[in-house]
Amino acid sequence: MESWDTTTHQTKVAILRDSALFGRLGDSELSHLAFESELIWAPGGTVLTRQGEHGTHFYFLVRGAVRMTWNNAQEPRTLERMPGGTLLGWSALVEPYTYTADTTAGERCQLLKVGVPGVMEILRARADVGFDVMQGIAAIARARFGAAIGESSDPQTAAS
Repeated sequence: MESWDTTTHQTKVAILRDSALFGRLGDSELSHLAFESELIWAPGGTVLTRQGEHGTHFYFLVRGAVRMTWNNAQEPRTLERMPGGTLLGWSALVEPYTYTADTTAGERCQLLKVGVPGVMEILRARADVGFDVMQGIAAIARARFGAAIGESSDPQTAAS
């Protein structure tokens, strides 16, 4: 394997390891997820998730900023800037496996794009990790809901 590929793989493993969701995974599981992940750049304005669409992957924001908008029956709610490290598209891991918000790159962003099938394989095999992931997702959802309705100023509070 070329050194560039090795460096990229190590970067992906480090991003996954540093996340609150996957911190309990061992090196081989992190490596498996990293092989199934893609480190990408998205230009500003790129739609990453669209509310209501089936979720096939999720993202960790590495660099840049995104805007998240929830379209509800009353009025859209928007969080203008989500900081680096933010987990995006988490609802792809929870039934009914659809995105719950529109997420758009607010500027050029670097993201780790993670496919859901590889994660689900690990969650089925490791109940302890599955429990951690679901707890992390619940905390993220709670924090973002609070921020969207004005109860919290930090939507990233519990995110990875």
